[in-house]
Amino acid sequence: MRTRVYRHSSRAHTWSFILRSAQQEEALHRIWYALKNISSLFWRVLDELELRLTTSL
Repeated sequence: MRTRVYRHSSRAHTWSFILRSAQQEEALHRIWYALKNISSLFWRVLDELELRLTTSL
């Protein structure tokens, strides 16, 4: 019985790795951007709440 050995060309493997790396980088960038926007929104809401509480006293 023969064992099959599958070999990928190094160029194809490198290209695949680069694509995966680029996709992961894009995904991380989108996550970072979303968290940044959520954080910004949170602080604006908190500032508005503080302003309303201090002016109502």
